[in-house]
Order: sequence, then structure tokens, then C-alpha cells
Amino acid sequence: VTERNQLLSHLVNMGLLGKDARLEDVLNLTMEDVLRRRLQTMVHQKGLANTAKQSRTMVVHGHIALDGKKIDSPSYLVKSGEEDLIGFYEGSPMEKIQKEQAKNKAVEE
Repeated sequence: VTERNQLLSHLVNMGLLGKDARLEDVLNLTMEDVLRRRLQTMVHQKGLANTAKQSRTMVVHGHIALDGKKIDSPSYLVKSGEEDLIGFYEGSPMEKIQKEQAKNKAVEE
């Protein structure tokens, strides 16, 4: 029982299963479920990069941070609740470009 609860708890914390998951749900997990939790994928989904390849490059080159801490591994698995903590690393040229684009967009509207 303990191992089952630990496994389910870990998979819920990783965002791979919902809070009401059962042991049977573990068998339904696919590789896509895991790939969706990668930092590279999340950066692209958040719109910080235009493509998955650009997202990977931005992560590897140190432009991406999680709660202010630089993460340079595209395969980092983003835990449940960390999605909103993903952003540009402070001082990254990419951060400056995004702020400038947002400012220009606001002026246009």
C-alpha cells in the first residue's frame, strides 16, 4: 500500500496524473504525457519561443529560468505548479527583446 501511494503521489507531483488518480491510471500513461512536462515543451507552449527547436536553443543557452533560477536542461521535467514560474532568466537579452516587443505592441493599441 505504501509503495502504491508513493508512486501515485510522485506522479501527481510531476503533473503526470490528476489528484484522483488510481493505480490503473499509471498503465495509461504514454511517452507523450512525459514529453509534455519537459521544460523545452513548456517554454514553447507558453509562447516564449516560436518553435520547439527555438525553445530548446533558448533553454540550452541559459535564457530560461524557473522561479528565477537558470535551467539549461531542455529535458527538465516541470513539476505540477511550476508552470507559472517559467520565464526568461533575468538579464537575458531575450527578456529585453520581449519587454520591448510588449511595449511596442501596447503603443500600437
